Amino acid sequence: MRLLALIADLDGTLFTLGTDWTLLKKKLSLFSKKYGFHSAFTHLDPEVEKFIAFLHGSFDQKKASSIKSALYKMILKEELEGVPSGKEVKGATELLDKLHPRNIKLGVVSGNSRKTVAGVIKKMDWKVDAIIGREDTSKAKPDSQGVIKCLAKLKVAPDKCWAVGNRQKDIDAYMGAGISKTFLLGKDITKLSQIYE
Repeated sequence: MRLLALIADLDGTLFTLGTDWTLLKKKLSLFSKKYGFHSAFTHLDPEVEKFIAFLHGSFDQKKASSIKSALYKMILKEELEGVPSGKEVKGATELLDKLHPRNIKLGVVSGNSRKTVAGVIKKMDWKVDAIIGREDTSKAKPDSQGVIKCLAKLKVAPDKCWAVGNRQKDIDAYMGAGISKTFLLGKDITKLSQIYE
């Protein structure tokens, strides 16, 4: 089987944002409490989804959409502030620089905003063929929706694609989309060197 694409998560897989997630979770907890939703946002993505579902069940469409927009603006602000102070995961640039000369496309599926992903890509000068951010899906990983969209953008079948993430929810999303070759990484992406060997 000829490998045609690699799909990767962003934060913690290719790059570590300098975002203060603990502070952001406190801000989100205070923000949501104003609307009657109580959460410490310990697990960010599922709690944000629960809050949004709560909003749509508690307020009219216009009000719920307005609160949701303010919520995402708050998250985006903190993420973007974390780009300049963020750092590449060891070996990421080395790996990515070797993909395109071998005609292997790169897609990024992230729970971060597309703007955040684009900011990282610009900072690192990486060549990325497809970006799926949180605004492109209605459900976060481990749901496979974002991965399926990314495969469509890349125009690559799941059996011709490998995928890498730093959490089990990444792997579950990849496998749910039919990608069988997945990598769960720690703080070093050099384990993926077999892609270009």
